[in-house]
Amino acid sequence: MHKLFKLASVALVSASLAGTALEAVNIVSNTGT
Repeated sequence: MHKLFKLASVALVSASLAGTALEAVNIVSNTGT
């Protein structure tokens, strides 16, 4: 149970970081053009 919760937390953080990175890439590509 605790292992599953830890995995969920890691997945959530990873998704959050990925979303932030995607947003940053979008902003950079928008200002680049």
